[in-house]
Amino acid sequence: MNGVTNALRRVRSGIELLTGCYRSWEELEYFDESWKNRIEEMARFIAPGESVIDLGCGKMWLKPLLKNNIYHPVDYKRRDESTVVANFNRHEYPDIVADVAFLSGTLEYIEDSDWFVRQICSRSKKCVVSYCTTECYPDLKVRNRKAWKSHLSRCGLLELFAKNGMDLDSESGVVAQNPIFVFSKRKGEVPAV
Repeated sequence: MNGVTNALRRVRSGIELLTGCYRSWEELEYFDESWKNRIEEMARFIAPGESVIDLGCGKMWLKPLLKNNIYHPVDYKRRDESTVVANFNRHEYPDIVADVAFLSGTLEYIEDSDWFVRQICSRSKKCVVSYCTTECYPDLKVRNRKAWKSHLSRCGLLELFAKNGMDLDSESGVVAQNPIFVFSKRKGEVPAV
């Protein structure tokens, strides 16, 4: 029965994506197993021992990939007893300082990306983010159908992090149409709480 329910949910999600019925991630919420490949690629940029805040943790697919890391899962609703609940679109951000902020498929759904990135940069030394830039998805109608709120170009994303004290260290295009960016604090700058 669970398989049938999941299949029906996928069909419904596909229809809603085509008709543009979604207004937010909460309405869309769907987890595709193929996203694990993206998360594995992103996890390569996290060193053993670094503390990690997983912003928009979803099913916490990052957690088993970590080696000797402190893991802080954060999402808009409780995923398990360890989840910190925060709705970023209500300007809620946890008071957690971590070496690495991890955003896999999260930034697209953030209404106030300036505020959100400012919070990240003030509490983390590094940010590993996957983001579907406007170069990858230029059609605003498609972006809106996916309930994406943020519409940044690659250059816009780099500028957003740069104005908040983080520069691009690395970039990966392994995942088609979903580039991965690694930003780090400039030398001499530390997260301010």
